[in-house]
Amino acid sequence: MNGVLRGRDRERGTVVMDAAAAVRHLEALGHDEPILIAYHPIARMNPYQSLLYSAAWEHGVGSVPLYDLAELEDLTAFATAAGVRLVLHLHWTNKILESAANQDEARLMLDRFVAQLDRFLARGGTLAWTVHNVLPHGAAMPALEAALQQAIVDRCSVVHVLSAQTPAAASEWFRIPEDKVLHVPHPNYIGAYVDATSRDAARWQLGISPDETVYSLVGAIKPYKGLTQLVDAFDAISRDPGGARRLIVAGLPSREPGVLEFLERCALHPFISLYPTRIAPDDMQLFLRAADLVVLPYLRSLNSGVLMLALSFGVPVVAPAVGSIGEILTPEIGRTFEPGDVDGLVDALRAADALRNPSAREAALRVAREYDAGRLSADFARGVAARVRAPAPTPV
Repeated sequence: MNGVLRGRDRERGTVVMDAAAAVRHLEALGHDEPILIAYHPIARMNPYQSLLYSAAWEHGVGSVPLYDLAELEDLTAFATAAGVRLVLHLHWTNKILESAANQDEARLMLDRFVAQLDRFLARGGTLAWTVHNVLPHGAAMPALEAALQQAIVDRCSVVHVLSAQTPAAASEWFRIPEDKVLHVPHPNYIGAYVDATSRDAARWQLGISPDETVYSLVGAIKPYKGLTQLVDAFDAISRDPGGARRLIVAGLPSREPGVLEFLERCALHPFISLYPTRIAPDDMQLFLRAADLVVLPYLRSLNSGVLMLALSFGVPVVAPAVGSIGEILTPEIGRTFEPGDVDGLVDALRAADALRNPSAREAALRVAREYDAGRLSADFARGVAARVRAPAPTPV
């Protein structure tokens, strides 16, 4: 018979078939109280979700991608009929209000989304949310986005945070009760991307000389990442004595204001190599293996997958000491600066010359290994299962 890859089909009704197969799989593994996680939205280009759920099966928790929230009702009906506990696990919330033309339309979208959550909960479902950002990047209506986040938190049994600082960081916009928090850090990406090239081979392929000091900015090109500040800072250090310096910029540009101007500056700069396209997973190794340092010039950040990606390839980092970045970076593997401070970024880039050595790269990889994906996935699964299976509180 023809083989199938479950979780890849977006056709309506497929999620219920995937859910039924997941339950059968859990039962075959010997779990008599299976828990099913339906996660939404799906990020296929980023291995994060695969890593998060990878070890969950061992703990009686199966996961299926929910591409379309309109199918949540069918999925809930299946779970009820099968006697299975169902968790809707939300990730990024930026698409919920993104298409609203004005405040009134956004409020209507918010109310519809919350009503959908309430119907799900009324039928016995459980809600979980991973707080990737305090508010979506580039939020046009921050007050309504905050109201949406609070509505989600209020209905959650589990609020998964990657940074211990998340409740404090979010407090300006919404409140996360301590008893809902499940702190499981971002896992490393060791083994998640192809890593089969060498530093010299990567530099040859990218046309970079062996003696250049190379900084990499990888991932989606968005204004919140401090694009203008980065070019200003790099322009300053590129004139320093002591050898040539090069900045690699690789990632898919957004259409937000300021991005086009940034791309034009990069294209005209003699020491910036620009790759303005989505990075193919097999090519990620080139931009990291070629680098002496990965730069995160972010104006604001709560969590950074790129930080863990850099460390997973043994590359030291220059980044602002905020959120989970400040919890992970040490002087042994990075240099920090205040977000938005160009002079501070210049100083950090210059100070990071001390990290251009094998011992710093070894230390970066050693730190990455502390965030083992299998262990953290198991921690997440156990934490969710404990909340789902906990007896309901006795009414006062």
